[in-house]
Amino acid sequence: LDEMDWVTRLDLQPLVIGGLGRSVEVKQILLAGPDVYALDSVRSRVMRISQTPSGSYAADPNFECSSGPVGQFTIGELIDLGLIPGPNALGESDAVVALDSTGGLLYCAPGVKPLATYLPAPDTSWIRPAALEVYADRLYVLDPGGNEIWQFQASGGAFTQPPTHYFTAVSYDLSDVVEFTIAQGEVGLLHQHGRIANCTRPAS
Repeated sequence: LDEMDWVTRLDLQPLVIGGLGRSVEVKQILLAGPDVYALDSVRSRVMRISQTPSGSYAADPNFECSSGPVGQFTIGELIDLGLIPGPNALGESDAVVALDSTGGLLYCAPGVKPLATYLPAPDTSWIRPAALEVYADRLYVLDPGGNEIWQFQASGGAFTQPPTHYFTAVSYDLSDVVEFTIAQGEVGLLHQHGRIANCTRPAS
């Protein structure tokens, strides 16, 4: 039956023996080389799960990346995360960025203190940011409440310029989109009830 259904059965093994604890609820995961970053929605933090000398994986107790006061900014509940290549606001190495629901952006990397900032608000203001994506030297934020994907261009490793509309010649209904991915001018949209749509931005 597996051959008829084109099914290949895999031997799945837990990444962390014993799990991350009953109080952890993983909302998103991100792979960065040998490391795995997990967004824990219960404590609104990003966990780093790294390989130990024995070859197993364990949570890094020294990794700092959570909501709350960070420098002169206060980061709210984290909703999504991505990977920013270096150089960036934290230095030459790659960094994890996490977004909150008000446009707050948290930069984190192993061995350094986190850095926080706020993304410049779009011309319609933030309504309901839900997800972010990083592609090349741009950061994209999905705001279903504003029916828009906002595009931020990096400058010196930071995002200090106001965003632009991703779609300019067409309009899509993004009101029930919960996640998205972006590459080469195409956007994959995951709607609330499981429907997937692929949108192409017309060439300018």
